[in-house]
Amino acid sequence: GSTAGQLDMMDSLAEALPKTAIFVACAIFILLFAAFGSIALPFKAILMNLLSIGSSFGAIVWGFQDGHLAKLLNFTPTGTVDANTMILILAVVFGLSMDYEVFLLSRIREEWDRTHDNRAAVAMGLQQTGGIITSAAVLLIVVVAAFSTAEISVVKLLGVGLLVAVVVDATLVRSLLVPATMRFLGAANWWLPKPLASLHSMIDLREVHDIAVPGDDRPGDKRPEDEVPERTLPAPRPQTAPEQTLPDGRTAAEKAAVTLGAPQALEVRAARAVSAQAPRRALTRAGGGYSWDGRKERRKGGSPGTKREIVANPEGPGWRWVDVEDEHAH
Repeated sequence: GSTAGQLDMMDSLAEALPKTAIFVACAIFILLFAAFGSIALPFKAILMNLLSIGSSFGAIVWGFQDGHLAKLLNFTPTGTVDANTMILILAVVFGLSMDYEVFLLSRIREEWDRTHDNRAAVAMGLQQTGGIITSAAVLLIVVVAAFSTAEISVVKLLGVGLLVAVVVDATLVRSLLVPATMRFLGAANWWLPKPLASLHSMIDLREVHDIAVPGDDRPGDKRPEDEVPERTLPAPRPQTAPEQTLPDGRTAAEKAAVTLGAPQALEVRAARAVSAQAPRRALTRAGGGYSWDGRKERRKGGSPGTKREIVANPEGPGWRWVDVEDEHAH
């Protein structure tokens, strides 16, 4: 009958639960050891999770087995609780609690690697993850609180158990007990014997940040492996080649200034600036054209005998002709 079935189920749970708990504890210990390089933190995480589970089971016994929540949640107390539901709550609460633990310890370990100051690492990790843990807890509370409004008592029990566990874990455990315990342990949080240190170096699962944050000058940030060299512009190449002289006696830059338009004149200006050794040459109007040191170039306009120069245009890109006597620009 049902009594014999219930006794068989309890015997089965009692036989399988210790094996399951040992397997889960070992798996969690190995993963946390690989992620954070510590043997104290995995033990502490498992013990803290038991606090959350214990608070949840205590609330369930007080509210459902003893019947203190019967009027509020509208159910009839039977003096017992469903064993299968308790196992489900145990698994879910343990997973959620470990999730929050990994959030917090990840940031604390990151700051420890940067500063090697346990007190500062715990404070910074708590500051950076407080908002994330609280937001995640609020979302879960909204969801599991809806279970308490169901018409089935088992679902009500599941909702209350998860609600209490999440609230206790996100407030009392993660915000007070975990930081206080790590502050008390100090550098012992990160102690590893040499054999385990060698093992951890082979299976290290810590996060690696390769992106440097500009302006982040907190102490301990300047590790050699994290330093990023500053970007510098390449040095200008030395301009040692002599300017080419055209058959008419002008340099290439001088001819370009006369014949090319505004876009090319920018390159001409750079070429003239590089060629500082070249003497400044002047144009002289002779007859119907211009003359470079007595050599004529045909060009229309202008009056004979007026000395002209080519200079950079101060009002914009390009070059312009300047009358030496009156500085009149054309």
